[in-house]
Amino acid sequence: MRRCAGAPARARPQPHPHRSRNLTGTTIDARSALVFLVGFAAAITVHEFCHALAAFLLGDQTAQREGRLSLNPLKHLDPIGTLLPVLAALSGAPGFGWGKPVPVDPRRLRWGRIGMAVVSVAGPTSNVVLAILAAFVFRLVAAGVLTVPELGLDFLSGLVILNISLAVFNILPVAPLDGFGVASAFLPRPVASWLARYGPGVLLLLIAAPFVIRRDILGEILNPLRRALLAFVQQVAGVG
Repeated sequence: MRRCAGAPARARPQPHPHRSRNLTGTTIDARSALVFLVGFAAAITVHEFCHALAAFLLGDQTAQREGRLSLNPLKHLDPIGTLLPVLAALSGAPGFGWGKPVPVDPRRLRWGRIGMAVVSVAGPTSNVVLAILAAFVFRLVAAGVLTVPELGLDFLSGLVILNISLAVFNILPVAPLDGFGVASAFLPRPVASWLARYGPGVLLLLIAAPFVIRRDILGEILNPLRRALLAFVQQVAGVG
């Protein structure tokens, strides 16, 4: 069984209605909370669906039998994991969201632990692809090729940032995140088992660090990665 944690939500309110927009972030207020929720639901849904699809293609039908091989958000969204990032975005406070874990039986996968690594990396990879697509549409809007309403720009820029955050957070090699599923394929089994046991505690300590020791260790790790991935997405999508 794999578990997928979600992305940090760190958007802060800015003045409305005249708000500058670019791919470095979105403005969040009561009016755009719904847009944030839709973007978050899309990012989580694609992420979890691609985990299920990869497992299915590699021979495990567990997720398919449980209805997870679907793009229906209701199959993938966790109520609390969806609500918390929206509340965090509205308040400007740090927050995390997540989807329902996708069930995978590693014994049924082809290629053994390598197969599990492929299933794990499928989710973050799908979010990078979705971020590139959203950035490309943003480019078309900026060039005047497409016309969208004001909330459409919020949605596109938010979709880019949400997917980048989800990909970067989940690729950390800490259990139960997807990065651990990739790393464990190449680690000795005793080491992987030890990390699987204590990884969740390490992750909780990293999340709690800003409140306990007044240092955002997780942010110090994630922010450079987010900036690098954003630059990559902008370059691929042609957004200058």
